[in-house]
Amino acid sequence: MKDILQRKVSKIYAVIAIAVSLLCLLGYFSYAMFTVSETKENALSIVTGGLNYTIMGTGVTNNRITVTAGSNQSVTLTVTSQNDIDSKYQLYYQNNSNVDVYYLESNEDPFGTMEANGSIRITILIKNNASSSQTITLGVQGGYPANDITLDSGRTAVDEVGSFSVTTRSVTGGTVTVSSSAQVGSTVTFTTSPSSGFSYYGATIRDSSGSTLMTLNSSTKSFTMPSEDVVVSPKWKHDDFDVMVLDKTHDTTWSSDYVDGSTMSWGWDANRHYFGGTIATTGNARRAFWTDKAYDLTHYASFRIHAYEYTIDSNYNTDNYHITMYAGVSTTKRWVNQVSPKATMNAPGNMKYAYLVVDITNVTGNYYLGFEILSNSHPFACNVTDALLIGRVYE
Repeated sequence: MKDILQRKVSKIYAVIAIAVSLLCLLGYFSYAMFTVSETKENALSIVTGGLNYTIMGTGVTNNRITVTAGSNQSVTLTVTSQNDIDSKYQLYYQNNSNVDVYYLESNEDPFGTMEANGSIRITILIKNNASSSQTITLGVQGGYPANDITLDSGRTAVDEVGSFSVTTRSVTGGTVTVSSSAQVGSTVTFTTSPSSGFSYYGATIRDSSGSTLMTLNSSTKSFTMPSEDVVVSPKWKHDDFDVMVLDKTHDTTWSSDYVDGSTMSWGWDANRHYFGGTIATTGNARRAFWTDKAYDLTHYASFRIHAYEYTIDSNYNTDNYHITMYAGVSTTKRWVNQVSPKATMNAPGNMKYAYLVVDITNVTGNYYLGFEILSNSHPFACNVTDALLIGRVYE
């Protein structure tokens, strides 16, 4: 009986010994695995902290660039990875409250993932808000693609697309509607709403100081946004008005008078639809013609007469003998060469057309329109085919 008990105790001690041995063995392997994991984590931290990049660009020296006072400057940077692994990157500049730094979407973004030893081109825009030149320091902070990048203290991320304000100038003749801001390099399109009697005549795009950046014609209502605030200044043209036009119904009748004692005939040619007349004798002869209706000239820039000259006798040298034409406006019906504003010219010669234009830009109120034909010595003829009021352009 005693032998049986001793055998059972021996077995229990053997089991305990085996269990202790297994626990020791498991503890060793667990410690070894922990040691390897810690070593790997340390290695990861060391590699992450050693990522390097270079920055090159026109005007950039040792990662620094200087921008003159109150100006905007764009520069295209070439950022190159010096690492044999893919990496995440973030372009930044050292904190400077006097400047704003944006990027333009014409090239790559200033943040993202870069291939091992790869290069990208980033176009940035630096806006100097100070009254003195500013030098900023650029840099790139990197990390593994799976990690988030948190910039170190004192660094500002370049992560906003360059955008500037768009305003409009109020001008007589209509209104313009456009977005209040736009990204640099984008197409800005605006809509126009002309007032009654006006039409869109183009626009001038100016900077905030009033200097002209670009000029648009009457068929263009869009422009490329520059890297600064802009003002859209539209042009509106008052519609032209036909007072007398060949082969069209005329707005009014005309009356005439003559002076200087010479015979002059003038009349309406119903078949050919124009005013025609002949200075029928040698010697001084003059005749003036006026609208029987007054016109409000406030929105008009000029009054134009279109005439055709020819000689009665082909033996006359038309290079030496021309009639003289006048045109003008007046509050009363008077001889044109006695009123102002007016225009005077020698007609161009036999079988030629001429335009006589009177500047009435500063004239406001109601006026009669008139023209006059004068011959000093020889028989000539002159037909007036149209009279036109040309609308003012407002800008």
